[in-house]
This record gives sequence, C-alpha cells and structure tokens, in this order.
Amino acid sequence: MVLIFVLAFLVVVFVALAFVGWKLISDLDHEGVGLLTLFLSIVGTVTFAIWLPVATVSIVGAPTKAALLNQQFGTHYTADDLFWGSDIISSVIQGQRNRIDLTTQSKN
Repeated sequence: MVLIFVLAFLVVVFVALAFVGWKLISDLDHEGVGLLTLFLSIVGTVTFAIWLPVATVSIVGAPTKAALLNQQFGTHYTADDLFWGSDIISSVIQGQRNRIDLTTQSKN
C-alpha cells in the first residue's frame, strides 16, 4: 500500500516540476534549464501515471491470487510473496506442472 502512495506522490511532484519548468521558460535567463525541467517532469509524470494503476491492480489482486494458489497447490504464499516474487513463484509452479505431466505420461 505504501508503494501506491509513493507513486501518487511522485506524480504530484512531477506535475509541480512541470509548473516550475514552465515558469523558468518564461524567464529568459533560465530558458534551457526550464525546457529541461519541463521535459523531465512530463516524462516522469507520464511514466508514473502509467505505472500507478498497474501497481495498484497488482497490489489489490495479490491476496486473491495468493488464496487461489494456496488452495490449488497447498502452498502458504502471502500477498507480499506474490507481489514481489510472482515471476519466481510462477516458474516454480510451472516446473511442478511439467514434472507432474512427465510422471503421468511415463506411467501410461
């Protein structure tokens, strides 16, 4: 949950930087710095504005996914385990599925 607030805060910071950059552009002495600040703030705002909903969906969906995996495979993963290590957990589960498939094929 803290990650969501940090990302939202960063979006606000980059939007504020855009206003600072716009103000610096209007000042003839700092035109280059203003353009750079405005460009970086727009890139940062867009980046974090895209990443914020993705992270939110992942964080909100992690407890449900953990409950489903724990029920289906008899594991004890937490929501944090799934959020931070979902790729590793997925590869381990896929390896278990492949091993089960090979075992059942060899018995037939």
